[in-house]
Amino acid sequence: MENEEITRERALYFGNVVGLILYGFHLIMYFQSVTFFLAKESIHSKIQRFFVMYGAILLVFLTVLVATNLLFGEEAWIEHRAEMDPAIFIAENTTVWWYNALGLTAGVAMNFMGDGLLLYRCYIIWGSRLWVMAVPLLVYFASIAMAVVYLVDSALPGHNPLARTYSQFAVAWIALSVTLNVILTTLISVRLLVMRSLIRSILPARVGAKYTSIVSIFVESALPLSLLGIGVIVTYAVKSPVELAISFIWGVLCATSPQLIIFRVAIGSGWSKDIFSQVTQAAGSGVLFDTPPSSDAAVTQPGPLMFYPSAKDRPSKADQSVDSELQDV
Repeated sequence: MENEEITRERALYFGNVVGLILYGFHLIMYFQSVTFFLAKESIHSKIQRFFVMYGAILLVFLTVLVATNLLFGEEAWIEHRAEMDPAIFIAENTTVWWYNALGLTAGVAMNFMGDGLLLYRCYIIWGSRLWVMAVPLLVYFASIAMAVVYLVDSALPGHNPLARTYSQFAVAWIALSVTLNVILTTLISVRLLVMRSLIRSILPARVGAKYTSIVSIFVESALPLSLLGIGVIVTYAVKSPVELAISFIWGVLCATSPQLIIFRVAIGSGWSKDIFSQVTQAAGSGVLFDTPPSSDAAVTQPGPLMFYPSAKDRPSKADQSVDSELQDV
């Protein structure tokens, strides 16, 4: 019993430390993304503004979640240490105070936003095919419904959101969210692997790598979020006190994973409708890949992708500059 109590304290401490590290990483990504978006002059300014506002809201929710987790640690280790052992406080006294309810709501909201963005990315990567999204959308709405029920149930007076008698709704919500993540991760990974082979056949490796590399698949599919979500379910099933740390980190990743996708879009390495359309139209036809003139700048910062059926159809310099603007995301 003593070892379990110590493990629970360590889990809270470890979860808060890793959460703070990820929070700092998230801050850097967000402000760099804003800088890249503001530096661009693009006809896609509405999309860029959406990503900036989306990231700002996500950052606010993440700040609330991290702050409430830290406040919970302070309550356990400092404010109530004279009254009871911190491990007992963590295990039995996680009452839904106002800041706990606020943090829980922020975590659920981040989960909705992250899953929503992942659904949108899957829709884009699969060429706007609605039939592919049918099952993921059903699971998404089911997870929303279960999360709302959990929030209402846990906010009732005297209820403890971490007590096992009240956490069945939480498990159902997390299980549905993890199921959705696994489905979307599989769909996106398979699609990108197929596109990887296609792009390798029509593009130089240096240019195609930023869209089809292992890192691209890793980020676009939100693989870490799916794996950690499975970890939350497993630790709960075996009644491990480590569940506290895993669930805290999973909550932070619900914000960090979509922000990482936005960052890739901001630097021009994320998939868009324009890129997908160019690749699919170029496949299976005589394609001339147009590269910028040989220079140090062109090597370090490759321009947007442009495909032409043949050399005689190559547009003028003025047309190329217009095409270049249309590729910005």
